[in-house]
Amino acid sequence: MVMSVKQALGLVEVKGLSTAIEVADTMAKAANITIHEWERAKGNGLMTVKVLGDVGAVRAAVEAGSALAKRYGTLVSTDIIARPHEGVETLFIRKKTVSLEDNSSNQETVEEKQAVEQQLAKDVICQDETASVELPSEPQEQEKTSQKNMVTTKSKPSVRSKGHVKRVKK
Repeated sequence: MVMSVKQALGLVEVKGLSTAIEVADTMAKAANITIHEWERAKGNGLMTVKVLGDVGAVRAAVEAGSALAKRYGTLVSTDIIARPHEGVETLFIRKKTVSLEDNSSNQETVEEKQAVEQQLAKDVICQDETASVELPSEPQEQEKTSQKNMVTTKSKPSVRSKGHVKRVKK
């Protein structure tokens, strides 16, 4: 968002994300301002809520937000810059733009990844199907080998004294 000459920048710095969200909500409800962003400082959980708007509206919003933060005991600092210089805008207000090319390349990457995963899955399935398998020549031998390979235990419960259940193998 590009600031006009008559706009002001309001800053409210608080401790904690949840407080910053509540402060931003209170500021937006108190005056006709635009919440530009919130910024997390490195360490100590400090958050800065940045708002833009008419000088009077920004002043009212910052007062409302700071009153809420004071009540919670999380207010660190506040500041209002009426008609900030263009240099301040470039330093403190980031423009949030997303180009269509960025999204399409991201989408292509996801599609390529899915295609590679599908191809790998097909290769694994094909390898499993082509693995050498020895089949017995006679049906009786096949039955014996399958019985050797299968391990089954059938058990039925028997009741001990004191309510414990003991499994008995057949």
